[in-house]
Amino acid sequence: MRFDRLNNVTGWAIWALATLVYFLTVEPTASFWDCGEFIASAYKLEVGHPPGAPFFMLLARFLMIPMNPESAAMAANGLSVLSSSFTILFLFWSITHLAKRLTGQDQPEGGAAVAVLGAGAIGALAYTFSDSFWFSAVEGEVYALSSLFTALVFWAILKWEKVADQPGSAKWIILIAYLMGLSIGVHLLNLLAIPAIALVYYYRNYTFSWKGLVITGAVSIVLLGFVQEALIKGAVQLAGGFELFFVNDLGMPFNTGALVYLVLLVGAIVALVVVSQRKGWWAANTLTLGMAMVLLGYSSFATIMIRSAANPPMDENDPQNLFALLSYLSREQYGDRPLATGQFWDTPTALDKPYLNGKPAWVKSYSVMKKRGPVNRRVKSFKGEYAAENFVKTNAGEKYFIVEEYVDSGEKRGSKPNYNSDFTMVFPRMYSSTASHIGEYKKWSNYKGFNSPTYYTSPLLEVAMSRPEFETHLENDILAAGMAQAELERVLRRLFADYGQRFDTDFGVQGNNVLLVRNPETGQMNSAPLDNAQMRSSLTGYIVDQLDKGLEYGKGHVQRLERTKRAQEEDLRRSTQRANQTRNQDDVRRALQAEGRLTKTLEELMPTQGENLRFFTDFQMGWMYFRYFFWNFIGKQNDVQGHGDFMDGNWLSGVDFIDAERLGNRDTLTQEMMDNRGWNRFFYLPLILGLIGLAFQAFRDPKGASVVGLLFLMTGIAIVVYLNQTPLQPRERDYAYVGSFYAFAMWIGLGVMALFEAARRPEVKAHMQGLALPLVAGVVFFLMETMTGGSHALSYSVLFMGVVAAALYAISWALGKAS
Repeated sequence: MRFDRLNNVTGWAIWALATLVYFLTVEPTASFWDCGEFIASAYKLEVGHPPGAPFFMLLARFLMIPMNPESAAMAANGLSVLSSSFTILFLFWSITHLAKRLTGQDQPEGGAAVAVLGAGAIGALAYTFSDSFWFSAVEGEVYALSSLFTALVFWAILKWEKVADQPGSAKWIILIAYLMGLSIGVHLLNLLAIPAIALVYYYRNYTFSWKGLVITGAVSIVLLGFVQEALIKGAVQLAGGFELFFVNDLGMPFNTGALVYLVLLVGAIVALVVVSQRKGWWAANTLTLGMAMVLLGYSSFATIMIRSAANPPMDENDPQNLFALLSYLSREQYGDRPLATGQFWDTPTALDKPYLNGKPAWVKSYSVMKKRGPVNRRVKSFKGEYAAENFVKTNAGEKYFIVEEYVDSGEKRGSKPNYNSDFTMVFPRMYSSTASHIGEYKKWSNYKGFNSPTYYTSPLLEVAMSRPEFETHLENDILAAGMAQAELERVLRRLFADYGQRFDTDFGVQGNNVLLVRNPETGQMNSAPLDNAQMRSSLTGYIVDQLDKGLEYGKGHVQRLERTKRAQEEDLRRSTQRANQTRNQDDVRRALQAEGRLTKTLEELMPTQGENLRFFTDFQMGWMYFRYFFWNFIGKQNDVQGHGDFMDGNWLSGVDFIDAERLGNRDTLTQEMMDNRGWNRFFYLPLILGLIGLAFQAFRDPKGASVVGLLFLMTGIAIVVYLNQTPLQPRERDYAYVGSFYAFAMWIGLGVMALFEAARRPEVKAHMQGLALPLVAGVVFFLMETMTGGSHALSYSVLFMGVVAAALYAISWALGKAS
């Protein structure tokens, strides 16, 4: 049997298995979070939350039509099941395409054919049963259908690559454009495949050069931005401009401008297609057809406007006109996230103009007008024509008439914070001013040593002490030690100097058993006898509080700065108010001085770039991406949502001595925790196989590896950067990164090819050189962790994976030797 036929048969067998598994485990009704909303919106074609998913809604509704109302949820869940199983089918075919390239044979035979099909099967099944994808596969959400589109367009560009030199190959590019357009009506995640697709196109049509690679990458990012901003939003924005001109300026009825725009757009596309075909401009012809297909697929959003105009029970944001639709597509209700530059959580707004106006919020209005001389004066505005007509009839004595127009509701005036540019930063990650988020920002970034324990030193001892230890030392070994007056004063002066403060500012020594302490309210110096135990204890605590002011790190330091800032803000408010009232130069000067003091404190409070990046690496990358990645390819602790603690939501491997370094001894857990059904253990095996596949493809087919790698990065780390997520997310977000896990599953499959090659060509030396790297790295990490006093989780993990990889290669080598 020819390989192509075997490839098709095996692929459909994998699809059948995935379909069976998913249907056996499908949710019978609505799952938690957005599923109920998506099912309801599909059942009655209602308008869900921005930016909408009209194509998902239409497909789910199509499946619901022949079913009873009580089975509507099952129909929507069934759409996810079929979408997911077809995703597995196209993943299998994508892996076998890449694996065939590694064999150098167009029609592999014998062992090579088995290895290629085995690679496809292992990679596809690894993804089939991965935690995150399986979860999305059995519930009525958009992510399964979005995954299908990602799988489809990636498979389609690989098909194009195979026939790129043949006549008519451009049909695959046009198909990809249409699928991209349709996918916009499901989720924007699919657009992240554009750079990988562009890279395949570059490798197939041009000779490789680093300059060409960089240009291709830049063009693909521009194309991605063009589709997201110019096509998705720009097309609607331009249509809105036409509509506003025709209705408000020319006095035409509602929707006239939209119709004119649609006619001109279709006419321009048709003209470009015809002219480019007649002139033989095939690149322009393909580009124009591609844009037309994107817009055709994107046209599913007309459903949102049509259904919103019908005022269904669920009509979020009421996007029944072009301006409301643009706000809906722009997700304006969720607010803005800074990306390249922006504020931190406590950035003040500009004093002269704290808020700026947003874009006009145009709303449809049936305005009752009255002619007054040459000018028409608006008397009242109504949302509906019927209400406007009733008003005119009720006031029949007045010469009122109705005009259709768009009016600015004014809701966006003064709605945009104008942050002080002196307190903004590059690549801001900690921007939310929500109180609960601020506390988490400080913990994750170790903001100014926020998590660090405070240690104290004394001129009498060479050891660092905790606060209780230091207070005991200060009270017993200094204040109650019976020193001579001069010795006591010398020791206290040295102690305060070590903390950057002057002892005689608020204290003095009156005798060997009496200190002088300044009353902060009256400013007078009062005696404090040291032979009084109660007084000595109180004085000890007060002295340590004063010494704390000299600390430049730690939770207490941060809290003191924040208290100072609040007092200075109040002082600035009062002094500014007084200066505005009196216009007195002295009052103005005091206000400027208050502003200067506040500015200095804000500069101290502003996070450093290191703290900003620590939050990015530890929380956004580590907790919100790699933790999910490890769930799927190493193992999962439990199914309880975690927020950074070691008890819930972590990844684990099942190798107890490694897990104990991060999560403690599992034997101490309760039986309920031990029995959690989310406890998955993969012992690093999928990760190891994927890394072997990555290395193997990188050496054998670096172009193919760069394509898969770019898909991996764009659907993983790029999303992390773009989302800029805040702490304390309401739910786990692993579903957003399944495209990245899809790419890694390809490398798992190619890992099988690597082991096949190890068995076929048992060259021990070449393999051992590659395997030495993780073993040496593990030893280096172990030594570094030992010197810094950290846990050995990283070094143990790297060493374990190196040993397992060596064992896999040894087994493959032995099999090859025996054969």
